[in-house]
Amino acid sequence: MKKMRFSATSLLLAVLIWCHPGLSAEIEAITIKWIAQECTDACIQNLAQRFLSIPGTAELLMNGGQGQAVIRWKPYAPFSFDSINSAMRLAGPRIKDIRFKVRGTVIGSGGNYVLRSLGDNTQFVLLGPVQPSTTQYVQQYSMESHPLSAESLQRFYDAQRNNVVVTIEGPLYEPTRLLGSSLYLIVESAAFARLGAGAIPGSP
Repeated sequence: MKKMRFSATSLLLAVLIWCHPGLSAEIEAITIKWIAQECTDACIQNLAQRFLSIPGTAELLMNGGQGQAVIRWKPYAPFSFDSINSAMRLAGPRIKDIRFKVRGTVIGSGGNYVLRSLGDNTQFVLLGPVQPSTTQYVQQYSMESHPLSAESLQRFYDAQRNNVVVTIEGPLYEPTRLLGSSLYLIVESAAFARLGAGAIPGSP
């Protein structure tokens, strides 16, 4: 691995620590955000080293000035939120937001669907974005406020029935409150592709 010197609060850095041309992780990207002022210079260097020490990290892109890191996950390595949360806590900053781009297959029925990541088999319980209401107060931090829309349910039902691969992007729901339990992914966008075919655009 090529060693790099960096100033965390200025330039964008890319750290490549593992790459195999024949494989690609199905958790395509994990984007972690924090308040930039909470972690500068030595703190960012410490945080980068801790991210790189996580067994599942394949590639790391750090931008200390924006308070953001993007991790590409290794193929077949089960995702562990605990490892990312521990890295953040030991370095100092708090997680402001953690987002995923993940490709997999959906399983479920009725109003409940799970995305199973290809390769590593990490499972995400799927939720919908909060829908604003003009007639009643909506609790932003209640899981009951995150149902999947009727259109999303139909798309996921069809995807499961027709063996369609789904790529979903969105944030984890309240990750620090769900430490050690299921992963809940809020579906902000979804693309559908039949095996061996082109993408089928779709948005929940």
